[in-house]
Amino acid sequence: MSLYLAQDADADALLDRDPFALLLGMMLDQQIPMEKAFAGPKLLAERMGADRLEPADIAGHDPETFAKLFAGPPAIHRFPGAMAARAQSLARVVAERYLPSLVLAGGPQADGIALLEGRGGAEPTAYVCHAYACDAPTSDAAMLASQLEAIVAPVTVS
Repeated sequence: MSLYLAQDADADALLDRDPFALLLGMMLDQQIPMEKAFAGPKLLAERMGADRLEPADIAGHDPETFAKLFAGPPAIHRFPGAMAARAQSLARVVAERYLPSLVLAGGPQADGIALLEGRGGAEPTAYVCHAYACDAPTSDAAMLASQLEAIVAPVTVS
């Protein structure tokens, strides 16, 4: 499946191949046109000299230098300083807690996902599964962090 969110072939290709770029585009999609938000990850990757956006690299970047990458010109977002800080926070959480062997899913619609049939409520819900079993579903960020930490100690990103 190809994505056509940025209306720029190269930016859309990055969103297709780099899950963190897509997540970052979703985060940037606030108070600016959607196409600009989803083109932002490509512009950031170019400024970082990277083919893809590695969360650990972004999290470990000096905050002032990283904010300058967001400021441009052209600016990646209408509020480059604030969004640079948010991007680094998001990258830090992903770098410290992302465990590729886990399944995290949830929401009010469970179409076609057997694990979620008959489940889901008004709030997004995470199901953390490991060792052929799932923990209790949670909509609480602190509980989710606790469940993830119980599986593997987080990697420290400096």
